[in-house]
Amino acid sequence: MRVLMCPPQFIQIAYEINDHMDKRNPPQKQLALKQWQGVVAKYAQLGIEMNFIEPDIISQDMCFTANAAWLYNNKMILSNYGGDARIARQKEVGLYKKWFEKYQAEFPEMEVMFFPEHNMPFDGQGDVVTVPTNNLKEQPIILMGYGSGRTDRRAAEVLRKVHNLPKWRVVPLKLTNGLFYHLDTCCVAIGENVMLYYAGAFDNRALRAIHSLGMDTIPVSEKDAHNFVCNGVSVPTSGATRFIVHKMSAKLRVKLIKRNIEVIETNTSEFLKNGGSVRCLTLILPERK
Repeated sequence: MRVLMCPPQFIQIAYEINDHMDKRNPPQKQLALKQWQGVVAKYAQLGIEMNFIEPDIISQDMCFTANAAWLYNNKMILSNYGGDARIARQKEVGLYKKWFEKYQAEFPEMEVMFFPEHNMPFDGQGDVVTVPTNNLKEQPIILMGYGSGRTDRRAAEVLRKVHNLPKWRVVPLKLTNGLFYHLDTCCVAIGENVMLYYAGAFDNRALRAIHSLGMDTIPVSEKDAHNFVCNGVSVPTSGATRFIVHKMSAKLRVKLIKRNIEVIETNTSEFLKNGGSVRCLTLILPERK
């Protein structure tokens, strides 16, 4: 597993671009750095290969690398922020593009591309969750969140065309709760068959779509949801699947243990103030061949 991360050296709340952000309650930078280093340490212990991009002094949220782009089938599609997020974060897109160009030799088969529709918002990995199909020979199903003002619903069709996929393989899910403004804050696939989701973040049609996936779906409590339990990172290993997360209730932990999933907690309280946790800090890169 290979990921891209960015130190939170300049994390702040100059712009309030989601419902978690409050200029009166900004993250403490030194504590945020310590917590970020805790995530890095957990990844190192699990053998995850980490790459790092330098932070930018005016990009308050650049440490949330997951929102920078989305990788699928060796195509890295850069984000195209809209609304207030565009003011706060669009500069990052060029910085990530330059980073990928600088280290192109590390990713010889990966194509980096801008989102094709300039006026259509797309928030990268933050609004995309891929899940396996029942037939392991099939490519995964792509779930895409919309409705919070971040990613446009029409982006699902753009992603489908970029990857030449049948319509049923890209499923837009409507988000209805401002505190869960990205899909990866309220929905996560763990290993081959388990999915956590927070029902209070979706409309009924989206919930029906989630239940129809054939996954072992586990609804999480409001408390777990607000602790960003769905913003964890699943790490496959030769034994149990590891799931790295900010915090989890004992009740939910027991359910995952019964499914051979080991839960590893790491404090990300300062990042929650900006609306992110472990997965938000992690952009998935191509595996080494």
